[in-house]
Amino acid sequence: MTRGEGPRTRTLHKPMKRLLTAVALSASLAPVAAAQSTPDLIPRDVVLAILRLGGSQVMGQGEPAIFVSDHLPDNLVNKVTLPPGAHVMATLESWSSTDVIGTATASPDSVRSWFTAEFVRRKYEAQDYPNHRLPFRPADGSVNTGFCGAGTFFTVSSLGARAGKTEWVLHARQRPSCDPTPVGIGSVMGASVSSSGAPLLPLLVNPKSSEVAQRCDSRYTGGASNTQAALSTTATPEQLMTHYGKQLDSAGWKRESVSTGVVGTWVRRDSTGRDVRVQVTALPGVIGVDCRLLTMTTTSVQP
Repeated sequence: MTRGEGPRTRTLHKPMKRLLTAVALSASLAPVAAAQSTPDLIPRDVVLAILRLGGSQVMGQGEPAIFVSDHLPDNLVNKVTLPPGAHVMATLESWSSTDVIGTATASPDSVRSWFTAEFVRRKYEAQDYPNHRLPFRPADGSVNTGFCGAGTFFTVSSLGARAGKTEWVLHARQRPSCDPTPVGIGSVMGASVSSSGAPLLPLLVNPKSSEVAQRCDSRYTGGASNTQAALSTTATPEQLMTHYGKQLDSAGWKRESVSTGVVGTWVRRDSTGRDVRVQVTALPGVIGVDCRLLTMTTTSVQP
């Protein structure tokens, strides 16, 4: 079936406000909409999925064409396949990008891991994360950093939704070349201090199946020695503490204490002779069941 054929495909070229209007129509006028549906009305579940998955970020640049369809668009059919049991809800297309939105029965982590394996299988190139200074860094070779191949740059975002389903969006951006800009990874212990004199934060790598997700962070603050990061993952806070703790242990930090399994402190002497203490906290997020809030702080004592 090609786009435009069959009763399940509609092509819309309306402003973004049409999405918000559709939410109100679907919620308050569902019986009327069912009896008097028009080609301009986007199904309520599609609208809500777009909003939950990032709203304007999903829409890309410019006003997109929205296709309510249950299959991959023609321009991606030979470039990627979907996880078993995945279902396409809609496709958003602009002049240089395509966003495919769908659902799956697997967990958000499993969906991200499946797409990672799919891109590796197709020999697409894993991309570097552009901001290597973040203390909680996305893992290399994950869909959080992206893959490039077949003239396209791919990333995937997923979240746990109601009724036990996972909603996901496959971002595809046209990219003629896969030449990544070299990015330094840094070290687990900073060799210098910040401009304020506070010690640099250690660099920790997130689990490969997790996702840095702004939607999970309702109170983001940052600083040279007090940084938070929001993560989408089904790993428990205790499992995250074990994951980051192994990295600190391997880098020569000495574990001081662990309290309740979600707060840990480590100490190490830096190149200036100061004893630097780092505290890592992993807590459940308040926005979604798959959200976690990470915090890292450092303090030091002059020799």
